[in-house]
Amino acid sequence: MRTMVVRLPRRWGRMLLGFLLLLLLGGGGFIFYSQRLFLDFETPEKVIEQALGATADTASFRYHFFSTLKVGEKEQPWSDIAGEKSGGHDVHVKGVMVNTPVEMYQIGNVSYHCDPFTRHWYKVEGYDLTQQRVLMAEVDPLSNLNFKQIGDARYEGREKISGRDCWVLYCRPDLENQLLEALWKDFECRLWIDRRDRLVRKAVLTAQNKNAPQTRITINIEFSDFNASIKLVPPV
Repeated sequence: MRTMVVRLPRRWGRMLLGFLLLLLLGGGGFIFYSQRLFLDFETPEKVIEQALGATADTASFRYHFFSTLKVGEKEQPWSDIAGEKSGGHDVHVKGVMVNTPVEMYQIGNVSYHCDPFTRHWYKVEGYDLTQQRVLMAEVDPLSNLNFKQIGDARYEGREKISGRDCWVLYCRPDLENQLLEALWKDFECRLWIDRRDRLVRKAVLTAQNKNAPQTRITINIEFSDFNASIKLVPPV
């Protein structure tokens, strides 16, 4: 049995090779372009600003707030809170703060506090958890992302958060949060912004203590269930 060999003209081979190279370059260019497309029209600062504004405007969401303190090489947890926010103001938080169990509700102008030792609930009218500076970071997670100014913003790629395709952006912000600003400096923040709805799915904020440079804080916040139907019912 004889094998037939078909010889193409040399110029055809060069044309085929050129066509394959063009496909490879075009595919790589498309991937790069699709990842950077939004930056052609919006600066990273603008993308961050718009995403934070859109996230703050959502009617409801759930979140996980986890913060740590690192002194030298030793790291210790500070807060580990699961929270849910409804109607733009009502909030429920449950978890641990400084090794102490906490659970609180803010519904309208009434607060409910669970005693960590007796597990009894206390009702306080006219008290607003969301306005308490000491609790603000855990009760109002977006207060940690309220930036006066966004500096050194840049795009760092893409990553999935809970199955959502996100842009990763970095910046060095100045904060509106007076308590954080009073104690910490050299803030750095990474934000995972959903490519589809432009909402913040995750944020990691780090800073150095003003009085003890060897001490650093890291705040991790993950958001989910934006605009979900969340109804908070006060404890009995």
